[in-house]
Amino acid sequence: ARAAAASAGEIARLLAGGIAGEIRIGERPLAPADIAVLVRSHREGARMRRALAAVGVGSVELSQASVFHSDDAEELECVLRAVNEPAHRGYALAALATVAMGRDAAALARLAGDDAALSAALERFAGWRAVWRARGLGVMLRQWMADENVAARLLARADGERRLTNLTHLAELLQQAGEAAPEALLRFLAARRAEGGGSGGEGGESSLEAAQLRLESDRNLVRIVTIHRAKGLEYGIVFCPFLFDGHARPGGGGPMRAWHADGGALVLDYRREPGEEVAARVRAERQAEDLRLIYVALTRAVYRCYLVVGGYAKGTRNGGASHAESGRSLLNWMAAGGGMERAQWGAHTMTPAEIDARWRSLAAAAAAADAPGGVPAMAFEDLPGGAAVILPRTDTGPARPEAAQPPAIPPGWRIGSFSALVSAAAREDGARDHDAHASAAGMAVAAGYAGAEVEEESPPPAPDDILRFPRGPAAGDCVHALFERADLGDETTWAAAIAAALAGHPQRLAGVSAEESARRLPRMLRRLLADVSAAPLGGGLRLADIPRARQLIELDFHLPAPRLGADQLNAWLAAHGYRVPPLAFAPLSGYLKGYIDLVFGHGGRFFVLDWKSNHLGDRPADYAPPRLEAAMQAHGYHLQHLLYTLALHRHLGRSLPGYDYERHFGGVLYLFVRGVRPGWRSGEAPEGEISAGVFRHRPAASCIAALDQLFAATEQPA
Repeated sequence: ARAAAASAGEIARLLAGGIAGEIRIGERPLAPADIAVLVRSHREGARMRRALAAVGVGSVELSQASVFHSDDAEELECVLRAVNEPAHRGYALAALATVAMGRDAAALARLAGDDAALSAALERFAGWRAVWRARGLGVMLRQWMADENVAARLLARADGERRLTNLTHLAELLQQAGEAAPEALLRFLAARRAEGGGSGGEGGESSLEAAQLRLESDRNLVRIVTIHRAKGLEYGIVFCPFLFDGHARPGGGGPMRAWHADGGALVLDYRREPGEEVAARVRAERQAEDLRLIYVALTRAVYRCYLVVGGYAKGTRNGGASHAESGRSLLNWMAAGGGMERAQWGAHTMTPAEIDARWRSLAAAAAAADAPGGVPAMAFEDLPGGAAVILPRTDTGPARPEAAQPPAIPPGWRIGSFSALVSAAAREDGARDHDAHASAAGMAVAAGYAGAEVEEESPPPAPDDILRFPRGPAAGDCVHALFERADLGDETTWAAAIAAALAGHPQRLAGVSAEESARRLPRMLRRLLADVSAAPLGGGLRLADIPRARQLIELDFHLPAPRLGADQLNAWLAAHGYRVPPLAFAPLSGYLKGYIDLVFGHGGRFFVLDWKSNHLGDRPADYAPPRLEAAMQAHGYHLQHLLYTLALHRHLGRSLPGYDYERHFGGVLYLFVRGVRPGWRSGEAPEGEISAGVFRHRPAASCIAALDQLFAATEQPA
């Protein structure tokens, strides 16, 4: 205890000089991280931590000891046992007595005498047990730490960082153990704690690197390092407070002794009484290892090494004092042995005063020798007594933290969509266009066109006509879901597709009962599938003839667009004759994401198809080419099909050998499905008969090439 206190006091004095600028290493003041305290074991390290904390010096421990051999592992096992058996009063009281749970003796006594309060405490343990079994150990421990304010309680202690680090380390190792049942996990923890090394005793280095004690802080603190771990390292100033200890450490546990024969062969000796010769060999090998550790400790310092040396007394059974153990100290032998063999040292009769005199003589001889700058190589002082000076705090108390000014960060990349471009909204959901976003300008264009003609009214649609189907975004989603699921060439798939579409997107007809809606809606959708599958799309094409194997449904894509602006795209569309509502989206840096409803192959060509559920009217003329063109312009669909075409063009260029746009791309088909039916004709059929409601277009190759270049230009760095 005196050695630890004296070492801590000297460390505090040195650091105070460093703060004052009086003690320096080179041009800079001495800092805590320049100082290391070398110890043999975690137990010695804990003693030094307490001594340093008592004089206001922060420290951090670097050890090869296993966290399973720490006091925190013992306490955690105690807590887990109480959680696993919450009805056991003794387990619960023992857990509450741990440092982590913080009840003192008086609180435990009151609790033990208050059945209601104890029952409430046991209920808390039962609650944690339920969490453990339902959600696992990690979640339970996090809940326990929050409920009991464990982190704050530990951090209020001088060794709080160390203990909290150990606790979280143990929780991580137990979580990784893979034991789901609490009983199995407790057996695992008990087995690891029972492994060699003891509970933080001498030695105790774990063979598993994962279980080694972790560094609890990376702050500028004094380092407490085990000698084993210090091998090969250097520190500015080193303290070795406990090398004087002459206690004969055991050479190994159990019935086996390990020693080396004269030829160097390793002998594992299991004899019950191997004899004095073997005992001497084991003792000699243990002393040789102790000397190696002393050598390592004495050669770690760059500028100065502090040793606590000399004799000490130990109490005897009859109440006296013995200096025998002190006389066996190998550190004392190095200074006072004077040519005496190591084996003889244990039987010498040198008194503590004589050993002390030998140390003083060694220091005096070193001081008399020439030294650089007149500084003696060695000095010997009596171990200081009395209270040490407390290291003054360098801070001025808790200060309110202030955030630094953040640097200018350019806008991050985002994902846009066609819907975001035409609605001028900075949406990043890559939304599928299910007829949910129609701009006010676009609706005005359509209304203006509709008012330009006056036609006679047609008979009202039949009860199961899709023209009576509900309108709006939800209805559009339902229609799209129907076409995603139904194979237009296989009627046996239609019933399931209709049921799934209506289940996922429920609809209700206006003015009729729910029962009537439930009867009529499936008939409407079945008639829609029959009409669309049989309607002519030009060039002898019918969707009923396209096998499912030649279709790609909801093909998604991303088009790079690092610097795409609205003015830039408006100018390009106008130059190529495509009318859309004026675009006003924020500049896009990222990608354009989209989903093509259907890509299919026919006649050696690839087509883009998009389903539109827009209600344009109840007459065939409402779905004729002039009205379709008005809708295409009003809703910006021309931009949409150009983006789809470019995406497919790039995809085919990378995946189809010998791809040529003129030869392999068939065009785009926009089906306004309420008007697509075999009995309604478009009136204009550039490639043979085409149903009403079908917008068919094939952008010129030069147009798509120019659009490709526009996007490629935005992909180049500025």
